[in-house]
Amino acid sequence: MAEHAAGRTTAVRPLTLSDVGDRAVAKALREGPFAQALQAAVARSGLGLERIRHRLRQRDVSVGVTTLSSWQRGRCRPERPESLRAVRVLEEVLLLPPDSLVSLLGPPRPRGRRTIDAPPALDLEAVWEDRIPLRRLLAAMGGDWYRDVEPVVAHDRFYIGADRAEYAVRTTIVVRAEVDHASRYLALLRADDPRCPPEPVAVAYGSIGRVEAHESTGWLAVEILLDRTLRAGEQTVLEIAMRCPPGGRPTVRCERRFRTAAREHVLQVHFDPAALPARCFRLTEDPRRGEELPIGSSHTAQAIAFDLDAGAHGITWEWERAASRDAETAASREPCPTG
Repeated sequence: MAEHAAGRTTAVRPLTLSDVGDRAVAKALREGPFAQALQAAVARSGLGLERIRHRLRQRDVSVGVTTLSSWQRGRCRPERPESLRAVRVLEEVLLLPPDSLVSLLGPPRPRGRRTIDAPPALDLEAVWEDRIPLRRLLAAMGGDWYRDVEPVVAHDRFYIGADRAEYAVRTTIVVRAEVDHASRYLALLRADDPRCPPEPVAVAYGSIGRVEAHESTGWLAVEILLDRTLRAGEQTVLEIAMRCPPGGRPTVRCERRFRTAAREHVLQVHFDPAALPARCFRLTEDPRRGEELPIGSSHTAQAIAFDLDAGAHGITWEWERAASRDAETAASREPCPTG
């Protein structure tokens, strides 16, 4: 439905489902489920999730791209009052009839200690794509004890040299014990060049335990021994430093992958002044590229996020403006992403 005035076409929000011009969207809104209806409405709008997030923010509603992605994938659903308000504004942004999405949610589900809208923890094989080498590393490390401790706050600092390759990673994380007697944390990394695997060099408030590598793929698993045993719910801080041997291939992406929801993530990519990228972007689960990030006088790009869902959060960049976007799919190195 549209109005034509002064040569312009302005979309008009339908008031009922019968006014929705797209039959597939109307059917999804009528029959549900919520995730499928939202996915159909987003596809019809032609808007990327980053653009939708921006339009919500213009209406004083703050919802992360990963949350929107989780809603339309059915990994979690909005239930808190502020989330339901966000859905009503989302109906407005997507030009849907009032309450057409909210009506599909039904009553809140009973929950335990976890925050109502938080999605369940993902298995590591759902967070990463390279399942076979990952399984071998986990087997070599002795099972699934990595579930005992999860990051809730992370500050990752990547350092890129004049040769455009990564040469260091420094991470400060707050981890929380999920069980009693938790005593170790698993850090996983994947090198962009298997010939130059990263090396753990220092840990504060803990120590380096076993280290296992999958040389053909560049995977590295590092056991971090905590300096004290934690009870369930207790938190502690870890600082981890990694060094990357020289001679690696140019890097175009840095990210962390959380296995569970997290409170905060700060990602900084420090570039050598002699090798600054043409553009940097926030890396999100939206298949379209996220917002462009400025590079300050400190030659650093930063991405800061709060109340994150499980999944990937990072920064990607182009060394040349004319470079193909296919470069974004190049392998990357990610620090300690087992949250």
